[in-house]
Amino acid sequence: MSIDPRLQLTRELARVTEEQLHAARALDGATLQKLNEARTEVVFELRVAMQDRTPMSAELREAIAAEAKKIQILDRRLSSVSNSVVAMVDRMIPGQPRRASRAPATYRPSGHMRR
Repeated sequence: MSIDPRLQLTRELARVTEEQLHAARALDGATLQKLNEARTEVVFELRVAMQDRTPMSAELREAIAAEAKKIQILDRRLSSVSNSVVAMVDRMIPGQPRRASRAPATYRPSGHMRR
């Protein structure tokens, strides 16, 4: 029995996203770039496959939903790691203003402007 292409591509997207997370944690820019390109391709293929109007069984729908949830969790982790790397690089570049110093002015509890 063959696996539905929609489920197969959803699993592939989860796999690529997990590899992206590992590459980001390892600060492996070259691998991350290749995985970003691979992910773009898989997302495109998945969008095309999801246009298939063949009815899905409840089991298939649940399997795809489970993979989608896994991808969502991995995406949040990937975003968190990426933001941490960007913050670390910002601190390492001399003369570069910190992001916090570029924050808009706000008011103190006393009502005076923070500077």
